[in-house]
Amino acid sequence: MLTASRIAVIGAGRMGEIYARLVDQHPLAELAGLVCHTEPSAERLRGLFPVPVVSGGDLAALSAAVTGLDAVIVATPEWAHLEPVRWAVERGLPVLLEKPMAGNLTEALKIAGLVEAASGLLTLCHIVRFDPRYAALRQIIAMGNVGAVRQMYARRNADQVAAARILGKCDPAFWLTPHDIDIMRWITGAEVVSVTAQTIAGGSAASDGLFTDLRFSNGAVGRIENSWATPPAHHSRNCLFDVQGDAGSVEVEAWSQGVVLRGSDDRATSPNTTEVCEVNGRLVGACANMIDDFVQVTATGRNPAVSMQDGLATIRVADAISRALTSGGSVSRVD
Repeated sequence: MLTASRIAVIGAGRMGEIYARLVDQHPLAELAGLVCHTEPSAERLRGLFPVPVVSGGDLAALSAAVTGLDAVIVATPEWAHLEPVRWAVERGLPVLLEKPMAGNLTEALKIAGLVEAASGLLTLCHIVRFDPRYAALRQIIAMGNVGAVRQMYARRNADQVAAARILGKCDPAFWLTPHDIDIMRWITGAEVVSVTAQTIAGGSAASDGLFTDLRFSNGAVGRIENSWATPPAHHSRNCLFDVQGDAGSVEVEAWSQGVVLRGSDDRATSPNTTEVCEVNGRLVGACANMIDDFVQVTATGRNPAVSMQDGLATIRVADAISRALTSGGSVSRVD
């Protein structure tokens, strides 16, 4: 009989709190502890979860407060992944790491080196792989229903408020783009060999965007649109994924949540029904599928759905995009 895996969450912000709740509700997992940034956040989380909660990102305090850990989820910001991963790897703990693997290639390589030196296990929160719509997309392509993939187009747009969290702290090439780099690699089984990229206003402006073209080792091409040019609003078709093959095409209407509320002011909003949604008191959706995969990995020892090498390959492409922008958008080979 499988025993519950004791899992701590380091970085209990918006996503970390969701992961904590998903661990807490999983029949093969036990939430063992939380690490957050501020003491007010810690006080609030102590009222939600009956486990030790430490503030200030204090990993020494977590060590003192929690024993018998089996695994760790690291959900700190993109630029703060290295030390929590180091802490977990030194203790022989499997790690589920928020995407992207790091905020730059140098730090990602350090993380990979730590994990490899310890013969450890690290998997990534490439959550889109756990969305049933994208899983169906991959299956359709694998069955040959569109023939050989020739072109891919992905749009994943945010807004000025969402971008404010990362601007000045993380290269935008490492923010939204990794989602669709990973999906393009996943559905084609091919690697990116070169990139071109351009921005609206330099890539670091409050109202800006990043537009990337990728060429793959199998001859396919992909285009990724990321924009944060507008204020927050309900934007139709702000997220989509199209594939054109030599025998057909397939698209994911990723913007659609299936529910749209229109108020008296004619403003439209949609609840999130695909990534995380509450049904009868339990969270379901792509996040739940991802946490279930990690729990199964820790409980049974099987390989994760997303490998560390997947995460590193995506970071290498993001780094090539960043270098292309530095050189004026010219072609940059992926090292």
